[in-house]
Amino acid sequence: MASPLTNQQLDELLLREVPGYQSVFVSRPEALLTAAFFGWRKEGIFTGWPRLEWHGPRDYQFKQYPEDEFYFVRQNKEKTTPDAMNTDGGSIPRLAWIIPGLSPWDYLPAYIVHDWEFLAHHRKLTNKTFEEVNLTLAEGIYTLWQAGLAHSDLVRIEIIYQAVSSPIGRKLWDHPGQ
Repeated sequence: MASPLTNQQLDELLLREVPGYQSVFVSRPEALLTAAFFGWRKEGIFTGWPRLEWHGPRDYQFKQYPEDEFYFVRQNKEKTTPDAMNTDGGSIPRLAWIIPGLSPWDYLPAYIVHDWEFLAHHRKLTNKTFEEVNLTLAEGIYTLWQAGLAHSDLVRIEIIYQAVSSPIGRKLWDHPGQ
């Protein structure tokens, strides 16, 4: 069995595979602790349980449980309550699924909130920015990790944040369905 990729190897893989991805290892790894993490290193609160109906591979319908509403409250008190929608979980490139912490399901509650915020933007239901939505995702993953509900680390969360903030993520934000 192959050993899991280190954060450095994961970063190098994304540099090769994701156009526009910016390495989190700027000039020296310790710079991360002072430069990159403070934007999203905030703990929010997830409430309720996400309900998914399977419709096929990577095709799920999210719905709210009527008696147990699912939502995320960021540390700044901003609340996001997803409505019914289709989701694929995390939109992680298949190549990365073998890496611990990078399957489409590892941080499912945060991915559902992120998918909803993209859809709400496309439906013109919100005025949140691309940057705010990506911060919400990173804060959601950080919250799951701090609550002991998911395994992660600061560098891995920053890597995910940088990947969703890449030009590919921006293109999906600006031009849905492409």
